[in-house]
Amino acid sequence: MPTAATALAVLMSSVSLVTADAGTAAADSSALLPLKASGDIVVYGVHRRVFISDPAAGQVVVTDYAGTVTGTVGSLPGVHGLELSPDSGTLHAAVHDADAVVAIDTATATESRRISTGAGAGPAYVALAGGKLWFGYGTSGDGNMGSLDPSAADPAVTGSGSTTSPTPAPRANPTSWPRRASPCISPPGRWPNCATPPRSPSPSRSRTSYATRPTGAPRC
Repeated sequence: MPTAATALAVLMSSVSLVTADAGTAAADSSALLPLKASGDIVVYGVHRRVFISDPAAGQVVVTDYAGTVTGTVGSLPGVHGLELSPDSGTLHAAVHDADAVVAIDTATATESRRISTGAGAGPAYVALAGGKLWFGYGTSGDGNMGSLDPSAADPAVTGSGSTTSPTPAPRANPTSWPRRASPCISPPGRWPNCATPPRSPSPSRSRTSYATRPTGAPRC
């Protein structure tokens, strides 16, 4: 099974054919990247850079279009999802094992900011929309979403009903739901006794209905 480094070496390989007066061909070239795994890839067209997250090694590797490594951002345990800012100046990274979202300066390939998403949040993916940075967090399949304002000096992290740190959305309590009145059940030939809790009828019992209530009969 090919390793992440081998797979990305194929991805970054370049094959070019240069036509000159006599006709010459450039040799194929490939670059083996220092990766243990690949999480996400973002291409930065302004400076012709490629950012690759490596969750196993806890790093983001930066290369040029030829596959030459130009920088590495470390101390990002479990880093996975990447998102480039609209001005291409900042790369946002979801650092799962550090419970944080990290901002990386794309010009210098260095960490510029780290925002905590709350203990145990474990953000995995990030996306920019509506002026906020959104991130998924929690156990896979929970569907939890958190957000923060990346332009704020001290951004408040909001997630699933929390304004301090992401927590699972509160679940409805079935015991607090309004209950529908149940019909009174009684043996055949007797007026229903509403003083006793209603019971589910057995096959030997039947519901009794009356067009009018006999005098003195209890009200249901």
